Amino acid sequence: MSFEGTKPGLVHSEMSGHDKEEKETAGHRKPVPVWVDGSFDMLHIGHISALYQARALGDYLIVGAQPDADVVLHKGGPPVYPEAERYRLIQALQCVDQFAGAASYGTSVETLNKYGCEFCVHGDDDTLRVSETDAFNQLVKINRAKILERSESLQVKYGVAEGLSTDNDPDMHSEILRRAECGSTPTASLVQMILAGKIFQPAGRVVYVDGAFDLFNVGHLSFLEKAAQEGSCLLVGIHPDAIVSARKGPLFPILDMMDRALIVLSLKVPMRKGIFKVIDSGNKITSQTNVSRILGRRAEYVARNKVRIEKEKSAAKTLQKNSL
Repeated sequence: MSFEGTKPGLVHSEMSGHDKEEKETAGHRKPVPVWVDGSFDMLHIGHISALYQARALGDYLIVGAQPDADVVLHKGGPPVYPEAERYRLIQALQCVDQFAGAASYGTSVETLNKYGCEFCVHGDDDTLRVSETDAFNQLVKINRAKILERSESLQVKYGVAEGLSTDNDPDMHSEILRRAECGSTPTASLVQMILAGKIFQPAGRVVYVDGAFDLFNVGHLSFLEKAAQEGSCLLVGIHPDAIVSARKGPLFPILDMMDRALIVLSLKVPMRKGIFKVIDSGNKITSQTNVSRILGRRAEYVARNKVRIEKEKSAAKTLQKNSL
């Protein structure tokens, strides 16, 4: 797989001089824990990028995730992935050192103090900073929050509920494709962070698996974990976009091959030493399961996305007005 031709634009947060100086003197100080929380629904490369950037600002990444009830309350609708699935996926990421479990929407000083974190990291989501008195804005004021520039990658997340309604609706086809084109190509910086230390050195029994791994989910994770237990080295092939589309239809894959590959590479799949073998993952969740979830509650997701878009527009206007 070649990573040539990547463009700048996804990873925007370079460490400040102060951060770099602290990192360089890590041997003379205590490790710096970093806090991140979010819903992390429909795990995508934007989430992966933010988590890797956050970890680069410290030494130890602690992540919390909002439970289903909080997502419904603050985002206007249910998550596609239930909380148990979202929690499991977060714990499987290489960059996550500690999973803190359920976390309330909006990071508090109390949470940071509980986990010994001097600061939290979040994307520049305007909906979190509408009021001068909200919790997150207070953390910014006391220098206990660092803000990452929000990636435009995967606007397709919003379009998927609208685009998967029917294979025969050209308007829906064009909508999902338009949103997919809004995505960004992962930068070389992100690729380097994900690939750091991952040198493929086949030894012992090499296990090979391949798949689309589109809309990465706990079914995929369970399969890869069990496959890894069959040998000492796991080699994963990713189906190209054209093959996925030919097999599953013109709306697929939802994520392009680069994004799907980087998500798989971001995992910490356990290995142990132990010809083709059929593996039962023990988990019935598939990409089609999640497509069916979306279709079954399409009206709710479309309504949720409209609420989120309007909230962001309103928040942007409020911030602009306050800055005048």
